[in-house]
Amino acid sequence: MASEVVREELDCSICHDLYTEPVTLRCGHSFCLACINNCWDSQGAREKEYSCPECRDTSMRRPEVTRNLRLCNIVKCLHSNQTEKQVTGIVCTYCIYYQVPAVKTCLLCEASLCHTHLGVHNKSEEHVLTEPTTSFENRKCSLHKKLLEYYCSEDGTCICMSCCIAKEHQGHQVEPLKEAWERRVKKLRHLLERSASDQKMTETSIEKLKQQQDHKCSTNATEEVTGVFREIQEKQRTLENKILSEISGQEKKATLAFSDQITKLETRKDELSRKIGHIEELCNMDDPIKVLEESERDEFCSSEEGEAETLADDMDHVLISGSLLTALMDVVMDLKEKTEICVQKASDLLLNGLASPMCSSGSTNTKRKGQSTICGDQQPDSGGPPVVVKSKQVAHFKMNYSDTVLPRLDSQQVSNIVLDEGTAATNVKLKYKNSFITWSEIQLREETAERFESGQVLSVTRFSSGQHYWDVETSESGYWRVGVAYPCIQRKGQAFCIGDNKESWCLSMLCGNYSAVHDGKEKDLSRRHIQGNRFRIFVNYESGLLAFHHLKDSVRTIHTFTAQFTEPLHAAFWVSSGAWVRINSTPFPL
Repeated sequence: MASEVVREELDCSICHDLYTEPVTLRCGHSFCLACINNCWDSQGAREKEYSCPECRDTSMRRPEVTRNLRLCNIVKCLHSNQTEKQVTGIVCTYCIYYQVPAVKTCLLCEASLCHTHLGVHNKSEEHVLTEPTTSFENRKCSLHKKLLEYYCSEDGTCICMSCCIAKEHQGHQVEPLKEAWERRVKKLRHLLERSASDQKMTETSIEKLKQQQDHKCSTNATEEVTGVFREIQEKQRTLENKILSEISGQEKKATLAFSDQITKLETRKDELSRKIGHIEELCNMDDPIKVLEESERDEFCSSEEGEAETLADDMDHVLISGSLLTALMDVVMDLKEKTEICVQKASDLLLNGLASPMCSSGSTNTKRKGQSTICGDQQPDSGGPPVVVKSKQVAHFKMNYSDTVLPRLDSQQVSNIVLDEGTAATNVKLKYKNSFITWSEIQLREETAERFESGQVLSVTRFSSGQHYWDVETSESGYWRVGVAYPCIQRKGQAFCIGDNKESWCLSMLCGNYSAVHDGKEKDLSRRHIQGNRFRIFVNYESGLLAFHHLKDSVRTIHTFTAQFTEPLHAAFWVSSGAWVRINSTPFPL
């Protein structure tokens, strides 16, 4: 504190800075030699008398001044210490006796200013002030050597007055540099808010995924499945092993997917932190040119489109894995309920045997579900031993169990897709029991109202509930589309092709470029790096889920549509010249 007070005593009361060549008046007050001379020059011209700026001691003649040697030595020593501390930095252009750090630079004057000289500098708009700099070349037009005062939005560059009227920028949207800078800073602040919100959401997602990783829905699946299949025969035990194997595989996939997703989100969190720091730095800059040039980079200008879409695609595999596991558990619980019903019926039949009134000769002709076949096999007057009847009852139980319970499990296998030739366009060739679709140069069938205009066909098979999938193999060249469609899809016109309307969804390939299409809107899938021509199409009707998977060494999700399906879905295919699609009746081996 004392050192600050002493330091203030070494400031000239006129320039408010350290003394430069200090001199002392007869009244005892000290000033810079240049400061007091300038003051008296002004007083002499205006008032014809001279006075001390502090005590107002007046004299008609210009007073003599005495150089204060002791004060000179103190100030010189202090200047020397400050100079040693200033290893780097830009100094004031007008402080000629010692180096004073500059706080601003005038681009018009090409001069750097300290606090003192900034206060007396020209305040007009022509004198553009920026952060201290010694580089003036990038502040002037390289062609006309004039100050950059405008910003061309179409070319994304700063220009001078001469550039505005030049041929290269005629008709372009041009605005003053300051307005462009203010608008860009406003946009960056908006982006900063969105990025901060995105970062917070990412952190929340990481926490949720970590919690889900510790409480996976398949934790007790093995116990439940084992309990369900404890009392059933060889066929049921085979199905039990199949389901347990599937659960184990899904659990491993889910664990890997969670870990991978957490890693990706951690990386994204770090990127957002770096991005937020950079944006905050740009928002606090006073240099319009640097802000505009730095923020023109792709990571700022293009990040608003669809950065939020990026996380949805990455979560597809996790969501589908969980959906499959949940559906599998629903099947098992349904199997358990039906098994208990069948076991109870079998127990009742075995306990009652021939003594059951329903099987006596005097029984009515009324048949009950699950009993009619048994009673029909029994002859009232045969007198056969009860054990024979009970064996038939057990056989009936097994048959009834297989017919009522097992088909639910079998329905989870690959769907049998049968193509409807009645919808096939006249230039579509169907081969190999209508499982191979290709383009034909000639008309193969008569034109009807149900046929598509060109290259397209629907399946006879339709889905209005449940989960289904089918595998396809495609050509690696040409132009093709595979997907699903409502039966009401238009057959002719500009938007008959699957994906070009609201009634259909598809995966499209044109010359090696893949995209997902719905309602005429395409999403580029080039970043998925798809190599190979085998795909799986998965539908969960109740969940409104349509997923396209790439099949190679493993199943990899490339795109997922979510919708509220309102009509039955048909498998749909479209091919152009040089393209083909083959429907595989069995799943591709991986």
